[in-house]
Amino acid sequence: MNSIRVSVALCCLGAGGVAVAGERLDYSVRIDPVFRYAYASMAGARSSPDSTQRAKCSVIATQVNLLGVCDFVDAEGVSAKCTTTHQFLLEAIKTVNGDSYVYFAWNPEGLCTRIDVENGSPFGPKI
Repeated sequence: MNSIRVSVALCCLGAGGVAVAGERLDYSVRIDPVFRYAYASMAGARSSPDSTQRAKCSVIATQVNLLGVCDFVDAEGVSAKCTTTHQFLLEAIKTVNGDSYVYFAWNPEGLCTRIDVENGSPFGPKI
């Protein structure tokens, strides 16, 4: 009887020490030049096995306006870039951080038409 109690106690103690990692979504840079969109998680681009991938979005300020830029390069060296002065798109770019997931689309003139930014635990941490 004592051996059963010890076995149950050891089993329960072992189960209490199990750690489970949370969801992790690392997206390397993906670019579709035909449908004019690109996406990546910053951590996925940063930790990619190649030295080519880049994912960045910036806001450039002057005394007269703000300019937003998203600029991605995939593993094959294909690049995608869009610019914007639209207030709502600039607000989205301002929320990008080192652990963000970013999707953007552009028109034939290279102007951003959509920018999605997701921040959350699946998109990091940095490696």
